Amino acid sequence: MKKTEDIPSISISFSLKFPFIIWFKNYNKEKFLRDVIAGVTVAAVYVPQSMAYSMLAGMPPIHGLYVAFIATIVAAIFGSSRYLNTGPVAMTCLLSASVLYGIGLEPQTPEWIKYMALLAFMVGIIRLTVGLLKLGFIVDLISNSVVIGFTSAGAMVIALSQFGHLFGYKIERSTHIFDVVIDLVSSIFFFIIFALGKFSFKTSSGF
Repeated sequence: MKKTEDIPSISISFSLKFPFIIWFKNYNKEKFLRDVIAGVTVAAVYVPQSMAYSMLAGMPPIHGLYVAFIATIVAAIFGSSRYLNTGPVAMTCLLSASVLYGIGLEPQTPEWIKYMALLAFMVGIIRLTVGLLKLGFIVDLISNSVVIGFTSAGAMVIALSQFGHLFGYKIERSTHIFDVVIDLVSSIFFFIIFALGKFSFKTSSGF
């Protein structure tokens, strides 16, 4: 009798660890077709997005696909919500890059990749520890103004860092917005001077 009573509790505990088991109870062909359409739609956006985020973190683009592929599978098995989109995030990539910039490493080098993997492992251990100790309430102690300011500054740094690809110049890689702005303005100024000089040279040659 005792063994039969333990079966439901074991089943519930197992379902809590693997939530996708509960989702399959009411799964049917219609939901499968919807999931296929949703998967193709998300993949069309997710693939280039993950590659861009990988470059933002200073990693080769292919590593973004690795992260997107593995994280999605893990989230599908252990995730608590089937509507949650799991994968690389711009702010996380920016923070990860800032750590390695601080120790003087060059992006997309073997040393950068090695230390980025080590950083990801360390962060994973810390987050796992925080989850097991149920310390998530610490995030609530951070004021809303700090989060908004940090997010806004990060968005500006990310946007400004992409101007290098637009103008064809190598913009200063930094997590400090003033360094990026100064380097961007100087690059644009150099571009204008170069264009005016080339135009004046062609004009004088015409005469």
